[in-house]
Amino acid sequence: MKRVNPLPPAQRRAFKVDAFCDTYGPSKSTLYKLIREGKIRTIKVGGSRLIPASEGERLLTEGA
Repeated sequence: MKRVNPLPPAQRRAFKVDAFCDTYGPSKSTLYKLIREGKIRTIKVGGSRLIPASEGERLLTEGA
């Protein structure tokens, strides 16, 4: 069963890849490219890769 995050995107502190792309706009391939280039910081928790919301806000304000 898929878990649903009860918090709206504006209140989340970290996102999985799909949710980050839906919220901040980059495609998955662009996001993974930015991660490989070190332009987006991620956190590994178990088998999941999480992207802090602060990285999305920085992406919107500074660009990549």
